[in-house]
Amino acid sequence: MKHTHRIINENMLKLVLRFSVPMVLAFLVQSAFNIVDTIFLGRISHHALAAASLMFPIILVFIAVGAGIGVGTNSLVSRYLGAGKKEKAEQVVAIAYSLALVVAILSFVLGQLSAESLFSLMGAEGETLELASIYAHWLFFATPFFIIGMTINAIIRATGEFKIPTIFMASGAIINIFLDYVLIFGKFGFPALGVQGAALATVIARFVPFVLAFWYLLKKVHINLNPFKLVFKLKIIKKVMYVGFPQTLDELLVAVNFFFINRFVAYYGSEALAGFAAVFRLESLALMPAFAISTALVTIIGHNYGAQRLSRIKSGVKIASLMMTVIMVSVGIAFFLLASILVGFFTDTPKAIEVGTSFLKIVPFSYLFFGTTIAISSAFKGVGKGHPSLVLNIVRMFGISIPFAFILSRFTSLQIQGIWIAMMVSNVVPFFIAIIWFRSWLSKKEQEVGV
Repeated sequence: MKHTHRIINENMLKLVLRFSVPMVLAFLVQSAFNIVDTIFLGRISHHALAAASLMFPIILVFIAVGAGIGVGTNSLVSRYLGAGKKEKAEQVVAIAYSLALVVAILSFVLGQLSAESLFSLMGAEGETLELASIYAHWLFFATPFFIIGMTINAIIRATGEFKIPTIFMASGAIINIFLDYVLIFGKFGFPALGVQGAALATVIARFVPFVLAFWYLLKKVHINLNPFKLVFKLKIIKKVMYVGFPQTLDELLVAVNFFFINRFVAYYGSEALAGFAAVFRLESLALMPAFAISTALVTIIGHNYGAQRLSRIKSGVKIASLMMTVIMVSVGIAFFLLASILVGFFTDTPKAIEVGTSFLKIVPFSYLFFGTTIAISSAFKGVGKGHPSLVLNIVRMFGISIPFAFILSRFTSLQIQGIWIAMMVSNVVPFFIAIIWFRSWLSKKEQEVGV
């Protein structure tokens, strides 16, 4: 492929910047949509904002499924292309596409059947439960476009093309912002649909980039794929899911963690839940650029590992870690200094503002450590190892976040601030584990190849 030579030879700083900047811009646009969407929902009522918060763990499940297939495909295709094995890469693409199609349909059906029960388990009731159910029913229609689209974009990125997926992602977010305004509030002759309008806007905004990505894959990427022929080969699926399944579990753990945190916050009322919904969307400003850089890093590491360029893997991780840390710390400082003002953009409910402000005064202290953990996890995925990231998340969530959030918020005078302290500490501890683990793996690998 035309990009492989560049990926395994170009100056690593330039390479990481070349691949990361488009992804960062795309993820920032997506974050902007999340923020605008939250502001619009907050203008309806705090019940509408709380309803969106309840839907987020379910959205995370969709992300988990799509990310698992996408990351596994990206890693395997990147390694095959780096090793000069194009035919094997094409075989992976056909199987990954088929897998994504089947999983997308199943996810849509299961989502429609289970959403309302899950909302009740999270503590929703009354108007909040009603709005969350309406929001979810329509939003599930975007599921197939989302999951298959994530896989297609992962395939395109695995070839070394990052600008095109960026354009597709950004276009979807811009469409979503515009349609949110039109359909939520009833502009340009359309009826005001409230939370239903927000969901419909998302369905349309997912469909458009899906079609564009599909067209680009079939017409512009030099990989053969018959979209009407489903291909399944257990051996290849196992290789994809060796990296992808831990990624899926990773994302599911995030959903489970968010489920419990939502439950703990809901104990303090729907206004507290609305405040948490606002700051959780805000936090995407710090996390999205890091996740964007990590997405680029999987492709870069995969190609270089396929070509056995171990020194470039080490260099890539250092550069990506530094970039993530600078961005996240900068945003974290802004959150701390402007906390109440930022939360006030989303809601005018005093208790919601108080809750959101307390979050932004505590959790951002952990941003100094989080970027390096993400970079190391992505490097492991690039070389075909998905389990280190999974282990780190298990420690973070089940070892620290969930149990300590419950204990500190219910059995100490910290109350809801105990949840934020637990979340902050859970972002710090995996940093030290990740560094030790990566250095140990790299040292062993260098000895194997005689570096």
